[in-house]
Amino acid sequence: MINGDIRNLSIKNPQSSSGPASLKKSSEKQEEPKDIVAIQGKSILDDNVIMPPNLNKISINKTLVNFAESLEEKPAEGQEKEWTIMFYMDGANDLEPHMAKAMLDLENVGSNDKINLVSQIARLSQDEVKKVLGEKYKDDPKALEEVKNHKTNIDGDWNGVKRYYIINNQDTPSRHPYYTSRMERDLYLTDISNPQTLADFVSWGIKKYPAKHYMLVVMDHGAGWPGALNNDFSGYNGQMMSTPSIAEALKTAEKTTNKKLDIVHFATCLMGSSEVAYQLKDSADYMIASEEMGTTKALNYGPVIQKINDSLRNGGTSTKDLSRMIVNHFKEHQDAFMTHAAIELSMMEEVKNKIDELAVALHNTATSLNLLKEIIGGVQNYGNLSFEDTYRDYRDLKDFANAIMLDDRIKDEKLKVAAFNVRLAVEQAVVGITPTATYTREETSGVTMEHHGRRKITHVNVIEEQIGGGGMSIYLPIDKKEDYDKLKQDYSQLAIAKNTQWDEFIDKQANTPSMGDNAWTNLIQTLDKGIKSPSGDDGKT
Repeated sequence: MINGDIRNLSIKNPQSSSGPASLKKSSEKQEEPKDIVAIQGKSILDDNVIMPPNLNKISINKTLVNFAESLEEKPAEGQEKEWTIMFYMDGANDLEPHMAKAMLDLENVGSNDKINLVSQIARLSQDEVKKVLGEKYKDDPKALEEVKNHKTNIDGDWNGVKRYYIINNQDTPSRHPYYTSRMERDLYLTDISNPQTLADFVSWGIKKYPAKHYMLVVMDHGAGWPGALNNDFSGYNGQMMSTPSIAEALKTAEKTTNKKLDIVHFATCLMGSSEVAYQLKDSADYMIASEEMGTTKALNYGPVIQKINDSLRNGGTSTKDLSRMIVNHFKEHQDAFMTHAAIELSMMEEVKNKIDELAVALHNTATSLNLLKEIIGGVQNYGNLSFEDTYRDYRDLKDFANAIMLDDRIKDEKLKVAAFNVRLAVEQAVVGITPTATYTREETSGVTMEHHGRRKITHVNVIEEQIGGGGMSIYLPIDKKEDYDKLKQDYSQLAIAKNTQWDEFIDKQANTPSMGDNAWTNLIQTLDKGIKSPSGDDGKT
């Protein structure tokens, strides 16, 4: 999605400080994601916050694949290049206009003698785009008016899925905004959220365009550990590929090609989690992702390719250093991602082991769950710009470990040691990270309804917050929410749940009521009744 209803975002970068965002309307209800069309005069096609999917409505594709496409691809003629970079661009949803534009951005650089750039892009028809956007903006008349007249107006606005070898477009400006890249295959209405489609694309890219190194860039919505890659061909809130299915697709491509990915970059929201990194630990050498939500500026990948190209022409760099270089790019562009980190996936086995030890220590500690809930509530969390409570339960793993270590109220030394070991393991796994970002968001209160559903805002709070982290989040709800049981079942399918006791700790934590003010009042009243004597003399002598 384009921009959150009351979550209007303004980033302050280290070089310059931006003032508070201008005041805007917000909806009284927040039952499901809904966007404001114009932000400071900008239309829905401008760069704004990407909202993660609605987990209560979207279905998760959990298909597992065992083989990639069997057609033998003849390698392209020419010398083996340094890198083949594959872009899996899912515009089969509300991001269609932005994904179509992102393809043009890649063509500003194009393939060269050092790098092969290939893409597989999914697009909705303009009627489908209007339908999806219309569903999103159904309660906003101004938005609906713009949706009614919407046209992406890029490359003839075709729909379906196509593969391209990306070619620089600077020699043919007259064709703009048509793609100048070479279409390799028309896949028509292939399901972009099916892991078989992902496995086939990666296998094809590696076979057709051999190189010394391979990177996959996933562009779309992300939901953290539940998965990524929305397909709304079947309507708004369609389906999404599960994290285990993503991992299985990449393993299948490796079996088919005997080549392992060097880097997987999630240019999506919320995929920078310990659950995702552990699930993909055998699928690539490095994973780059964000703990927090991103904006559509994250899809402008041309400048990243240019930096990689410049590095290769200046003597090259290691895969680790290239991963760091991509993260450093987003240090300079925190209006794209407020958080970004590169994780060495071979270290995730140790991270998993230390998470398991921490889970056991949390199970066995004499520290009250009420105190732990209080500590957890103060840990850096993410997804606050979304309308989904679940995303706000993604908390920074390192910050959680630090909070346990530094809280003097915790006397359990075994618990503190386990937390220290988690922090150390995370620090060793994260090889590059963006600094803390400052942003402003707006919340409204005192909303009154007027005639014909028009809204009147009586008060707006502009909130300035800092957001950062240690490079990977973990699912850690404080209380049991409405969708907890469904999420619990999905979470149990993750490798980290199967191989640690973390999910058992989550369940214990979520099912233990917090001792709020009312609970304490009731407890005191109960104890007070308990000490009164049967004779009614209140125990006095």
